This record gives sequence, structure tokens and C-alpha cells, in this order.
Amino acid sequence: MSVQSVTVFASAQRSGTTNSSALTVPDWQPADPAKLTIHTSITAVTALTNLTMEVQWSFDQTTWYSVDGTKDITTGTYTGASNFSKQFTVKAPYYRVQAIVTGTNATFDCKATYQAV
Repeated sequence: MSVQSVTVFASAQRSGTTNSSALTVPDWQPADPAKLTIHTSITAVTALTNLTMEVQWSFDQTTWYSVDGTKDITTGTYTGASNFSKQFTVKAPYYRVQAIVTGTNATFDCKATYQAV
């Protein structure tokens, strides 16, 4: 069983909509039951902040799809430090994470762990 971890977003203050770079799922196959876990750590919030995050999938690194039209990592209001993780079944050979910050700025980082099963 192989495990690979990558940094999706380095720790930085963010506002507005931010997309990570395209990341590759190693050796992905359509029947692959591999799992992707997204770990997010909010380290600072200057005031009430809404953060919405989702994984988007692509077959060509140009057209990106939401899994089911929902913001699937988190949709919440944060007033301070917080940590959360969510696991997904891999849907395509490429993925990125979209983060939408409304309100004030939030400082956070995000890592992804890919695990072939």
C-alpha cells in the first residue's frame, strides 16, 4: 500500500476565491479504489470568517468538476483555530482544492494524503 502526502496550500493569509495548482493522483486507473484525504488547519482568523472548500476533479487539467455540486470539504463559519479532515474516493487522475473565504482574511494550510488500497 503506497502513501503520498503533498502540500495543497502552504500556510498563508487568504481571502476571496483561491484554487490550488493541479495535483496528480499517481498511477490512477478508473477502477482504482484509492483514497484521498484532505487535512486543513486554520491557524488564525482576524474576525468572523466563512470558509468553503471543495475537491474538484479533472481528466485533462482544463475542465474541473465538483463531485456532486456541493462544497464537500467544509462550509462553515470560523472565529479561531480549527482542524478538520475529510476522505474521498479518487474520481479522476487530477485534482485541485478550491477555497472561498468570505468575511475577513483567514490563515490556513491544507495537505492531501493519497493512499492506494
